[in-house]
Amino acid sequence: MEDKSSITQQTELVTAQEAKRLFTQAGLSAATFYRYVQAGQIESILPTGRQRGAKYPKNQVLTALGKHSITPAVFSQATVEDMPEIATLLETFYNAKISVEKRGAWIQRNPQAVYILRHEGKLVGCTFLMPLSEEKITQILTSQIKPPTKPDEISLYEPGKQYTLYSRATVVLQSVSKKQRRHWAARLITGLINTVIELGRNGIIIDKIYAQGDTKAGERALRSLGFMQIELYAPTARRNFVLDMAKSGSLYAAKYRAALNTWKAQNEEI
Repeated sequence: MEDKSSITQQTELVTAQEAKRLFTQAGLSAATFYRYVQAGQIESILPTGRQRGAKYPKNQVLTALGKHSITPAVFSQATVEDMPEIATLLETFYNAKISVEKRGAWIQRNPQAVYILRHEGKLVGCTFLMPLSEEKITQILTSQIKPPTKPDEISLYEPGKQYTLYSRATVVLQSVSKKQRRHWAARLITGLINTVIELGRNGIIIDKIYAQGDTKAGERALRSLGFMQIELYAPTARRNFVLDMAKSGSLYAAKYRAALNTWKAQNEEI
């Protein structure tokens, strides 16, 4: 194992001030830098004969910063071929076996029911937005164990017809920094918002969107979009939410209504 003098000779070193500046430029605190030092992930090297003025290997500082870097991802409609990767991602989050065949059948039934995020070809996020009957959605929300959804229970979109949607399993890869997870989760949510607005542009009338909070962060995201918590008897700790697209004052719902009204104006019978 190399000693510190050997590392000093081979590696570019930076001062604590320079290292902290790199961290703050990346949106991180000086305290975060010192946590890496205390954990031994950034080595503190004192010049010979000195007790203060430690320096730090720049490559280790940059490696630590890399763990917090934000990388973009592309939102798109899922295909049946994506389902094995989606299942693997869901299993890491829910710790449950996911049927590739059953969920692949959902996409075959309605390709607009499942969406994904990819970064450099790797699947890093997924979400489901399913047009179901309100009766089916209520059954899902009030069951401790979610009942199976059959493909023929998923509606097919037709312009001018009304639908109730169920948003489920908005999941991102967990083996990255918290900052990265938040970024990808926000990208998924933005993609869903744009998807719903696009449905409005195509004349799809959405009555309500239901969702269930799987995590505290998920609940906060739902509330930020204008979802309201609803009280349904359910033997589960999960909270249930609804967004009334006709009545909600949220910007999300307003943009959807504007898109739908534009479609209605363009398709009025003369």
